[in-house]
Amino acid sequence: MKKNYRIIFALLLAGLVFSCETRFEDDIRVLARGSVVNESGAAVADAEIAVFTRRGTSSIFSGSSSSDEFLLGRNQSQSDGTFEVISLFDRDLDFSIQITLDEDHTNYAYLTSTVEYLPDDLVFDLETVTLKTIGTVLFNISRISEEGTSMAYSFNYKDTRCVAYFVDGELDPDQSYCLEPITINRVLNDNRPDIENSFRTPFGTEVEFTYSINDAAPITETFIVNQSTYEFNFTY
Repeated sequence: MKKNYRIIFALLLAGLVFSCETRFEDDIRVLARGSVVNESGAAVADAEIAVFTRRGTSSIFSGSSSSDEFLLGRNQSQSDGTFEVISLFDRDLDFSIQITLDEDHTNYAYLTSTVEYLPDDLVFDLETVTLKTIGTVLFNISRISEEGTSMAYSFNYKDTRCVAYFVDGELDPDQSYCLEPITINRVLNDNRPDIENSFRTPFGTEVEFTYSINDAAPITETFIVNQSTYEFNFTY
């Protein structure tokens, strides 16, 4: 009886391991191609294009380093911004093509499920991908009025991440997330009358700064981030 249990356990374990393995398609290679430009439309050279399986959306959003365990293919964009990557093909819910340059530029990820999808011509054509330069906003808000004065404020700006989700080769806006608006807010009062902090956003972003002093009607000011470091100072 013990021997039978051992056999059953071994079969279950083997089945579990097999179910967790990537399912590479025999004799199938796919081509990822396109071009990379910056916010001005100029070609971007040396951007890394990597094809992954099973990496998951959470890893893409977190910006964590990619593990070669899930890497199917990799290459770099040429001097004219064009790229081609020939890679293995895996049937999985998380098949992605990720484009990165450096920490001072936005990134891009093409995400899809390949469980039942494979392009007819075996080509994933990303066409033109824009990686925007990122600027850092350094803001300093300080109180110069009397004690008891409070101020509620918020900054509305764009995120630096871009994940485009495709279903059967067509972009699905509902599952995509690309340079979406972000809002940060806080109330300053006697406990903390001043604040100095920062956030990062792509070049060309119109930042909305909204504030209300002592619960008065809110006022909104705007400015455009067009340099690597943008200093914003405000007193109340």
